[in-house]
Amino acid sequence: MTKLYEEATQLLKDMEEDDMVQIVQYIRTIKLSKNRDKSKAMKAFEKLQTFRGSLPENFDYESVLEEEREKI
Repeated sequence: MTKLYEEATQLLKDMEEDDMVQIVQYIRTIKLSKNRDKSKAMKAFEKLQTFRGSLPENFDYESVLEEEREKI
């Protein structure tokens, strides 16, 4: 067990039951937020995967990239 985990555990043990409601809600919020971020990233990755293999064999990405950079 890490020192940080031990400290957190001790703080939780020392808290009153009424205060635990807020702590549990906070932890749930953090976990949900991380899950949403992963889900959002996975959806973006899946969308990118749909483009995979859709360019012609002779596609010159360097020239296209250079053209787009010049527009900026």
